[in-house]
Amino acid sequence: MLDAIQQQYLNLADVLLQQRYAITLKDTGYDGLEWLARFGDQPVEDAVTEYAAKYDLIPTSTVCQY
Repeated sequence: MLDAIQQQYLNLADVLLQQRYAITLKDTGYDGLEWLARFGDQPVEDAVTEYAAKYDLIPTSTVCQY
């Protein structure tokens, strides 16, 4: 069971993933507990950046420039 702080962390990770890379936490293939086990010791922004680097994700701001 997730506590309130863990749920907040996951919610923020989901928002950042959607804003920056147009994917959801579910799209990463990690469930909440797996994400926390892998990235939960890092600030959420660092965790999202590390995940994106691992999978060579391109930020949406780079893709959508006109």
